[in-house]
Amino acid sequence: MGLDSMRSTLVAGVMVVAAVLSGCVASTETSPYPTSETDATQALLRCLRDHSWDAQLEQGGVSVGTAKEQADVLARDTEECNEDLDPAKFVTDEQRAAFYDLQVQTAACLTENGSPVTPPSRQAFLDDGAKWNPYVALRESGGMPTGGFDRLNSLCPQKSYWDVLGE
Repeated sequence: MGLDSMRSTLVAGVMVVAAVLSGCVASTETSPYPTSETDATQALLRCLRDHSWDAQLEQGGVSVGTAKEQADVLARDTEECNEDLDPAKFVTDEQRAAFYDLQVQTAACLTENGSPVTPPSRQAFLDDGAKWNPYVALRESGGMPTGGFDRLNSLCPQKSYWDVLGE
């Protein structure tokens, strides 16, 4: 770990991608899905802790300190946890399209700030389950500057479906 230690801040509902994990669904009586960003954040926190990560609440999201070598494992576990928290499962097509617009704005901001990200077409985004995220794309492309996440996130805040749904 040591010098290779990094901080990955994960905001619930943002890094929403594949793989199911039972036991990570927010418990609500009226819906199998979280009913607010706060519910989703708490569920993500519990799920990551269940995966043995030292997850903490920080700046409205879930923060996990991890060695660079563990970043892919953390991303996989986060994806699993987020699958059951995925607002994309219960939003309308109009809301998915609005979320795409927010993601494209974030990608443009990242690009303007020296970390180029090319969004998919609107149709490709919708066909792929409306799950594309510019921060995930940046990490996967190797374009995330070392130690640059916090700076980029302050300049270009990550968006979530909750920005469309209005908690």
